[in-house]
Amino acid sequence: DQQGRQIYDYGDKPTGGIVRSFLGQSNPVSSQELNMMRYFADVLSAKASAEVSFLKDFKFTTNIGIDIDNTRIQDYRNPFYGQYAENGGYLYIESSRSRALNHTELLTWRKSFGLHNVDALIGHDYYQRKWDYLNGSREMVYNPGIPELGNAIKNQRATSNANEYFTEGFLS
Repeated sequence: DQQGRQIYDYGDKPTGGIVRSFLGQSNPVSSQELNMMRYFADVLSAKASAEVSFLKDFKFTTNIGIDIDNTRIQDYRNPFYGQYAENGGYLYIESSRSRALNHTELLTWRKSFGLHNVDALIGHDYYQRKWDYLNGSREMVYNPGIPELGNAIKNQRATSNANEYFTEGFLS
């Protein structure tokens, strides 16, 4: 084309191909060259436990788990050829963050009396999860080398959501 990019058959008349009834305005080779999909994730999952025996018959156990997930997705569709060409390209950005904490505490008492054994247990369990989500999209990309929402000017769409879940329990 005039900018030096190789033109592939997209199954439409502007790129010189024959109009296809199936998968029109698409070409996997050109999509690989001109479009971009990036997925970034920072994930942490940590678990720890401790056990302490005391006063001969008692045992205290604690377990804690932390899970953190930060994910960002960028989806860029080129403004030159294919299904988004007439819209000037397309950008979609998604960002989510999830944090979870689980903490368990158990106290056990064990006593033997001759042929008999007695076990008693009390415990506490706590779980909390928070989740935040944000996404947006725009069309008409200004500079094809910058896959960010601020680089597109038309049909802005955005949404966000946040959730929190919490449980706590006691047992014996």
